[in-house]
Amino acid sequence: MTKLLCALLCGVLVCGAVAAAVPKDDQGTTPAPRQVPVDIVTGDSRTSVSMKQNEQIQLVVKEENQSEQPMTGSGSGNPSDSESEWEIKKGSDIIELDGTTGVVSAKKAGTAEVAKRVKGGVAACVIEVSGYAVEQITVKGAQEMRIGETQNLKLSIKPTEAQDDANVTWTSDRPEILSVDETGKVTAHQSGSATITATADSAQGKLTISVQPGLTGILLKPQKMELHVGESAGIEADPVPADADLEGLTWNSSDESVAYYKDGTIYAAGAGT
Repeated sequence: MTKLLCALLCGVLVCGAVAAAVPKDDQGTTPAPRQVPVDIVTGDSRTSVSMKQNEQIQLVVKEENQSEQPMTGSGSGNPSDSESEWEIKKGSDIIELDGTTGVVSAKKAGTAEVAKRVKGGVAACVIEVSGYAVEQITVKGAQEMRIGETQNLKLSIKPTEAQDDANVTWTSDRPEILSVDETGKVTAHQSGSATITATADSAQGKLTISVQPGLTGILLKPQKMELHVGESAGIEADPVPADADLEGLTWNSSDESVAYYKDGTIYAAGAGT
């Protein structure tokens, strides 16, 4: 009994560890700012970057520019040989800046300039802010489809000011099950499920869709009946597979002078087949 309890307890602990290791859905998380490499100023040349309002970037001095440079004079106490924090040189009303991390947040349209003293010179960047960044995307559409069906997914984008200029890209994690084109039109190819992702700026929206088998046949019950003229009998139609949809089903008779269908019933009108 003791061995059995130990085995069960170990099983529970292992299951718990596995569950804890399962990654969480990243939808709704705040992505890290994109990094922008910044060169040391040479002459009138300096790095420039475009941003959108509400967007964040992180300025990073190019690695090769931070290598040890020959020291002038004695090398002690020379300001050019020590690093400083990032500073806003122009446009403090345009951007916010974390001097330690180099993270820039765009507040409104305009031009700003930031700089940082590094070993070997000064790294500077001109920042042009225009438009609005997409902060949130919600993908809307049916979560179940049949093989062969298509649907056009819809988007809800926040803030509303970003809707017109949003550059949305669509991807499917299993295109063999569900493919999606550049307009958000989804096509179901085979049974299974796939997640469709819409991306704009650093925001993402996801929708998981399940694909069920399409209609492959119709089973009539009964498949054969004998009636005398004037008699009638009920008839049913079942989809194949059973969970397929019979929407749009129509009935017809090869000879209505012999038998015809109406409201789930077969009526015998005359002798024949």
